[in-house]
Amino acid sequence: MHPLWKRAPAGALAILGFHNITPTFSQPHLSPQFPRRFRQLCRRVRSRYDVVTVSDGMKRLAEGSAAGRPMLAFIFDDGYADTAKTVMPIMKSEGLVGTSYVIIDAIENGILPWYEELGRLIYRMPGGELAFDMADTHLSFEIPREVSQRDDIFWTITRAMKQRFDASTHDLVKNLQDHYGVSAEAKEARQMLMTAEQARSLVDASFEVGCHSWTHPILPTLSDEDLDREIVASKFYLEGLLEHEVTSFCYPNGDNDERCIERAEAAGYSCAVSMACGANLRQNFSPYHLKRAAMSEHISWLWPMKTTYHVHAALVSEPT
Repeated sequence: MHPLWKRAPAGALAILGFHNITPTFSQPHLSPQFPRRFRQLCRRVRSRYDVVTVSDGMKRLAEGSAAGRPMLAFIFDDGYADTAKTVMPIMKSEGLVGTSYVIIDAIENGILPWYEELGRLIYRMPGGELAFDMADTHLSFEIPREVSQRDDIFWTITRAMKQRFDASTHDLVKNLQDHYGVSAEAKEARQMLMTAEQARSLVDASFEVGCHSWTHPILPTLSDEDLDREIVASKFYLEGLLEHEVTSFCYPNGDNDERCIERAEAAGYSCAVSMACGANLRQNFSPYHLKRAAMSEHISWLWPMKTTYHVHAALVSEPT
């Protein structure tokens, strides 16, 4: 039977992941239609799902108290300012809530995640060769003069840096910016990122604010001491900033291992979100390895319909 005709299981939880819906350094040419189409998506899903925060959905799954309809949680990673300025007003006006996963360094100090700094480099440098060494590997790319043709190079370098990630990755990107004459204006970065005050405004609007680590590293590459800071210490620091309990975690880039899961549980989080694809069923879910549904990538006028279908497909294809 085609997934479209299957009934979604009652009480299952699908998680739909976003970062931002307005342009950033790493996504400079997002469609200006994204906010309007995001509202259309909100209207489509509210008639089909109970829209919940991640922690609330997790609690209902664990207690077996979910209603007859499947649940859907919207998550927004990394703490971009547009979550507070654009996303929250749209969702609130539609009677919906979401979960924002913030990075301590971003909301506290205005420090961009390393991949955003990479985006600033790739999309703002003049055309020509970009060459550098990383982890005993020499990488070289020819950057097209046309900015709109640089997406494949950006994602290729991003994947390469994830595979070779270490404590020097952020400094490497900064050094490349200096070498290629790409300005790094702190004010511009600060405006892109959520502040602690904006994060508190989300809590006041009944959104959930969860933790997304201290600096957004690739967690499995870290020492035990650094892992404690990124997962455990970040939770308690964020609770102090928000003056509110933090109960869920989202692994940066979705990368995790047994050490990460153990620390998330020991820190007192009720759940943690991975990048594994699928849905979370009442009888078949892992609280510290929650799955998320895929999302349609092209923000065309069909995007709300396609994304709703992807959520449904994840719910009906997950083995019981």
